Amino acid sequence: MLGKNTFHRLLYCVIALLFGLVTMSGCTDVQADGAVTADGARASDCAKLAALPGGTGTRAALVVDNTASGTRAQLPPGFDALLADLQKGKAQLTIIAVDGRGRTPQGVVTFALNPDPTDSDLAQRQRAIAISCISTWMRGDSAQPTAPGSDIVAALNTAARHSTSEILVVSDGVSNAGAFDINTVGFDADPKEFASRIRPHLAAELTGKKITWGNFGETNASLPESARTDLKSLWTSALTWPEGGAQLNFVSEPGKAGGGKPATQPDEARLPVTASVTVGCRTRVTIPASLLFTAGSVELRTGSGKQLQDVANTLVTNPSWMAEVAGHAANYGTTEYQTRISTQRAETVASTIASFGVAQDRIRSIGHGSTQPAVPEFVNNVHDENAAAQNRRVVIEMGPKGCQA
Repeated sequence: MLGKNTFHRLLYCVIALLFGLVTMSGCTDVQADGAVTADGARASDCAKLAALPGGTGTRAALVVDNTASGTRAQLPPGFDALLADLQKGKAQLTIIAVDGRGRTPQGVVTFALNPDPTDSDLAQRQRAIAISCISTWMRGDSAQPTAPGSDIVAALNTAARHSTSEILVVSDGVSNAGAFDINTVGFDADPKEFASRIRPHLAAELTGKKITWGNFGETNASLPESARTDLKSLWTSALTWPEGGAQLNFVSEPGKAGGGKPATQPDEARLPVTASVTVGCRTRVTIPASLLFTAGSVELRTGSGKQLQDVANTLVTNPSWMAEVAGHAANYGTTEYQTRISTQRAETVASTIASFGVAQDRIRSIGHGSTQPAVPEFVNNVHDENAAAQNRRVVIEMGPKGCQA
């Protein structure tokens, strides 16, 4: 004779069978003692969920980024509570995938986070599956980019038009297509100037929206902390402003790595990195200015001393070596300004290296202004901001006294 719990379970399963929701109801393995074996969301579960009527509450959007620069990690832990609140509010969620250059982002799926607001076992199972299906959809084939690059602004604009309440974003934030091309803008761009240029490209519907951003700065190639800070400042300035911008919040703890498919399109984001090469008898270390200084500043930024500590360690290990620190500026402003900022930055770097135990008379500093560019800044009389970012640098050459590179 069936127990009461088992009878109720079988009754729910009959109802589920009638509506074609057997796996969603947890009825795939009903035991004699009433225990249920649940193995999470299956593709068939998610397909059936997507076919159910939409939610009756607000509309929210989830922007997911599967472009090559990011780690394609899972949902960050901080999103659990956000999705639970949306579920309680009977929200409808649209998943929108970041696409590449020249492509219009498409909605992957729109579904009810809480398709059945009752407290039945079937309803609870559907709610659990709704959350599980998000991870399936956000990394599935339909969410993969179809062109090279990463146009995050276009995805945010699409999300703003789908959402009446809030937008969740799972992205490294490294955009290199469309209105925000980090390869052109540069990590050390002035945030206010950048914001004034990009705001005309932002959808009016972003105004007042609550945006929660997870997995920010989680790139495949390690993103220096200074570059992560700069990138966050650029996005914050672009999306928030006193007259009515969005409400932007970054979730600090990233999602667990893994679970994403290999990137299908190239995403050539140029991240600022320190380069060290041997030139004859000398070692040349080139450090992008953005890793050492904020825009227009000659004071070292917090946390940048480690790279200079490595240079100092090399000089301490080789007591006969001398060093020259050369500052280089982009071709902005007057010649006097370029010389001044490059000289002062070189002096700051030299002083910092000396503070790590290297005699000051072993270090020479000089500022070259914009007279020795690494790459041409003007092509057909058009100024290239990406080239300018490459030219803002500090070059340290070390070697035995009298050594000529």
